[in-house]
Amino acid sequence: MKKVLALCGAAALALSALGVLLWPDGPARQGPANEGAAARRLAGPRPGAAFPSAPSRPLDPVRAGRGAAGEGSATAPTEPASVPDASRGWVLGPEGAPLAAAQVWLAGEDGAPRLLVARSDAKGSFPWPPGEAPLVLVARGHAPRVVPPDGPRRVRLRRSVRLEGSVVAAGRGDAIEGASVEAIAADYAERARTDAQGRFVLHPPDGVAVDLFVRAEGFVGSRFGADALPTLELARGRALRGRLVLPGGEAAAGAAAWAVDAQDPARARRLVLDPDGRFRAQGFAGPEVWVLAVAKGAATPLRPRWRTLPGQGGEGGLAVPLEGLGSLRAPGPAGAAAPQLEPAYLPCGVDLSLPAPAREGAAWRWLDLPPGPYLLSLPGDPSPHRVEVRPGKVTEWAAGAGGGGEDAPREVRVRVVDGQGLALEGARVVADGASGRTQGLADARGEVVLRAPAGDLTLTATAPGRALPAPRFWPAHAAGEASLVLLEVSALEGRVFPPEEGTVRLLSPDGERVLRRERVDAVGRFRFADVPEGDYVLEADSEHRVPVRVPVHVPWPVPVHLHLDETYGECRHEH
Repeated sequence: MKKVLALCGAAALALSALGVLLWPDGPARQGPANEGAAARRLAGPRPGAAFPSAPSRPLDPVRAGRGAAGEGSATAPTEPASVPDASRGWVLGPEGAPLAAAQVWLAGEDGAPRLLVARSDAKGSFPWPPGEAPLVLVARGHAPRVVPPDGPRRVRLRRSVRLEGSVVAAGRGDAIEGASVEAIAADYAERARTDAQGRFVLHPPDGVAVDLFVRAEGFVGSRFGADALPTLELARGRALRGRLVLPGGEAAAGAAAWAVDAQDPARARRLVLDPDGRFRAQGFAGPEVWVLAVAKGAATPLRPRWRTLPGQGGEGGLAVPLEGLGSLRAPGPAGAAAPQLEPAYLPCGVDLSLPAPAREGAAWRWLDLPPGPYLLSLPGDPSPHRVEVRPGKVTEWAAGAGGGGEDAPREVRVRVVDGQGLALEGARVVADGASGRTQGLADARGEVVLRAPAGDLTLTATAPGRALPAPRFWPAHAAGEASLVLLEVSALEGRVFPPEEGTVRLLSPDGERVLRRERVDAVGRFRFADVPEGDYVLEADSEHRVPVRVPVHVPWPVPVHLHLDETYGECRHEH
């Protein structure tokens, strides 16, 4: 998957080189202002951080080649970089004829095209650079193509066609200047910006269906098929206003903050703060938004808290309080590797990294953690453990110890509660082991004692209108009481784009276990009924596209939109 993401990032970025070939003297004066795809970082849900670093923007080869004349004076680099001894590659046209003077770009570790390393000769041949970076091949009149480092040495490029259209505001029909229009197909991505008349031009491969992603400041981003041309309409979005407040009541100036739109949960938008900790952003679909922030010594909990946006033109602002950071201690025998810790839920695009644990006697300790749920993975333990870090406190986590022999049946004490910790009388508890199954009903205190099979157990429980988010693993050596929290259930539904035949899977928060599966219908809709409240990962795929994963929290306020295409990979974040 990492290789695919790197390739897709390179495709979305390297298309800037197309302008060099199609308009060697700059774009026509009357045409729309095209530009190469801006730097884009691809990342899936990953650990977050207390103190983020400022994002960096990779080199854009077209911008780097522009002279003092401005946007219309793009020029190709004069000399390709030297390449060490390597095997040869060949750039071919659709009929297999060699293409001379094709550009060969080398992508950096972030997937961005960093360096023009070669041009093909009269036979279409070029020295294949060593290394693990993908290549982007660009030739006049052809759609660029991304090639993996271990890909075919003879690469055919497809001819490009001219795709024109315009972007306007829905209802009024006013032209939207500066809108980003991105065309995506297999191993192809290109972006253009609209001119003062809202017009744009793209050059996708001939005979290939493309999807168009359109975004503009103050409008709700939308996806279109090419059949929606020539006019693409964007709806005006809602405004988000608010202020970040530290635990002492003072402004959280200098904090890093993001906002997640409920209709686009896979992408977090970076917020800009003024010296008073206030922020303002446009173009949210709503109806709800989640704001998360990290400052020195404080952070919002890493758990979704959805807030209703004001209506169109509304002036109400959101007060977003930050809480104190916490710390976590977990056992660590001498000589053992350090446990792994990651947030149970973190949207894509949140640029955070957790502090490394430090050895403290016979334990590991993490300092300055944003409060919220985490997944703790211990060396040799196949299942991660869910840990709640409390604000301003030290959370002590310890695995169960002691217990009887593993060959004889044993008693397992289980307590069943709801999300508020109240006992659930009558809840049915089931313990499954390699040698059999036993079950029982919880009493008025929510407790039940099971005569369980020997060995490791899997505990499940049900109650009317409630369910356990995931089965609980109870190892053979565990002692004490197993606590099962049953949460209210609700439906989780959405749509897959494009609406192709495929499957949507509901995964555990760490993405390792498949909890349920559903097939999409003819228009891409899916629905999971009776899903317990909590954090999950939705995964969708189809036969011809790269799977996409989106973290969600149930209950989810609106249908989830899952976009299947190679540029998205696990998520897409645009600076």
